[in-house]
Amino acid sequence: MKKFPQLSEQAIEQLKSHYKNGNTHRVRTRSQIILLTNDGKTVCELVQIFKFTIKTIYSIINNYIKRGINGLFDNQRSGRPNSLTEEEKRLVFEMVAKDSRDLNKILRELKNKFNKTICKQTLIRFLKKNKYVWKRYRKSLKKKRNNAEFAFCKNFLNVLFKCEDEGSIDLYFFDESSFNLVPSVPYGWIPKNESNELPSSKSKNLNVLGFINRANDLHSYTCKGTVNSDVVIACFDDFVTNITKQTFVVIDNAPVHTSAKFQAKLKEWNKKGLFICNLPTYSPELNIIEILWKFIKYKWINYDAYHSYQGLVEEVENILKNVGEKYVIAFKSSFN
Repeated sequence: MKKFPQLSEQAIEQLKSHYKNGNTHRVRTRSQIILLTNDGKTVCELVQIFKFTIKTIYSIINNYIKRGINGLFDNQRSGRPNSLTEEEKRLVFEMVAKDSRDLNKILRELKNKFNKTICKQTLIRFLKKNKYVWKRYRKSLKKKRNNAEFAFCKNFLNVLFKCEDEGSIDLYFFDESSFNLVPSVPYGWIPKNESNELPSSKSKNLNVLGFINRANDLHSYTCKGTVNSDVVIACFDDFVTNITKQTFVVIDNAPVHTSAKFQAKLKEWNKKGLFICNLPTYSPELNIIEILWKFIKYKWINYDAYHSYQGLVEEVENILKNVGEKYVIAFKSSFN
């Protein structure tokens, strides 16, 4: 090793900066070694402090003497050659776009078309490097809806939200949902290497119909039989007796909401101050009561409720009774 030169104040400050703020652990450690060497520490002492070999300590010091501050950084390395050619990469991207569930299918296609054999972990690393992640697909109806109608309805609902905030109207969202002994619990924290099983069995449905606003004011009705237009009309007939000002109710276009029987009641309800707003088709995200059903099914129902149908009925009815107090949803103030 060449004789270590006495460092200037500027060099010391530069090394201190890299020691404190270096972007890698290696750079910070090497900066500290050079600073200690400048303070008079011997190579043997540095070996004891850092648990490096004598050869490594000498290499760090020599690199700094020869290259200055650049000696703290590793030279760029070529790395391993790419496992896939550009053409093979295009094939992988095309197949992932069509069906990303079965990586073995992609590996077989690479073998058949290019005689290329790589392991599944290599393919996974390649996908992760290109910003792919493994996650659940979401169901969507966006491609089926009329975007112009959707945008118009969203703007109209924002106007109604503003009127509701000003106190000139009440605004509720109506829908139906059903509950049974098939659990809707996709994920949960369980000990590693253990499985957590929930009872699951066929059962009759508990149908719930409800009106909810953004303040979590819920008017709910349960039905153990078929939900038809007569049932929906009965719910609206009861709900209209509770309104105190002009009230708008947002509903989807389910057959029970567009039937001749239901339509025949609109004038009667209008006279009492209740007006129906139909959503465009395939626009469930504009009906905020859908969020309530998801919270009940995926978050609020206790696991024990799935042991019996009566237990499930009691659990759902208890949740419905306590929405707005024990169970609260922070609805958005508008549709962006």
